[in-house]
Amino acid sequence: MEIAVRVQDPSGTVRRDVVLRAQDANTVRDLVGVLVDVMEWPRETLSGEPVVYRLRRLGDAEPLDEELTVVSLKLAQGNALVLGPERPA
Repeated sequence: MEIAVRVQDPSGTVRRDVVLRAQDANTVRDLVGVLVDVMEWPRETLSGEPVVYRLRRLGDAEPLDEELTVVSLKLAQGNALVLGPERPA
């Protein structure tokens, strides 16, 4: 699967257009890892705690299940995804 999508932070101020190349077995968790690198965001806080990122579709309130395959998302050209750190409970 190869598709161009827009990835943005939750505020909508940082946006990047990315071409996704996913294999059938790639999961949302795999995609999040790649997108964090693309966005050049930190993986740890200043105190050394890991930052957990979540991905959701633009317009959806809930994050995508990390175990879903990227192919099963049935993304279309130009879809927008929101990537941001998980908020503590």
